[in-house]
Amino acid sequence: MAMPFFRIGLVAAGLLVFGVPAQAEVYKCKGADGKVVFSDHACAADQTSSSVPGITKSAPKASVSPDQAPDSSLASAAHDAKQSALNRRISAGMSPECRSIGEQLGQTLRHDSTAELADSKRLLNEFQQRCMTEFAKVWKAEQARGANLPLDLASCRQLRQLVDKSRARLAKMTDKEKMDYAKLNNEVSVACP
Repeated sequence: MAMPFFRIGLVAAGLLVFGVPAQAEVYKCKGADGKVVFSDHACAADQTSSSVPGITKSAPKASVSPDQAPDSSLASAAHDAKQSALNRRISAGMSPECRSIGEQLGQTLRHDSTAELADSKRLLNEFQQRCMTEFAKVWKAEQARGANLPLDLASCRQLRQLVDKSRARLAKMTDKEKMDYAKLNNEVSVACP
């Protein structure tokens, strides 16, 4: 009985590896041309927005990259960079065929259309059949290496830029922001070679 749950867990982890974002909020935006786009960030000013059935409304949050992140989210920037580095390492450990299937699956899941729903199901099934064993091996090897591996150079560069940008605002920060800055600074010094 535990096998189906294990398989579901591996599928979920596989989707994370191939860049499928976990979204707490979904925005349905309709442009002037009538094209509907679903996104994890608020609609542009020239688009109309509406709620997505089954998803509760909350205050819109702007999607920003870690180097543009407000100081209140400094604490999560190091975690996000570590997760991105882990995703890249796992993706690099997969065969080109499985990497391609995973990327296609991620792209279809990021778009919302009825036609792509069938495609998503087909790709998910294909990933499970062809790549799940390979993914499980790569995932286990990554876990055996440990969670405190150094970040890749791109992630370190991005985090160092964020630390430098935040250091310039240090005098204007609240106590909470200063604590987040100190935590980020510590994470960067430990995780980056």
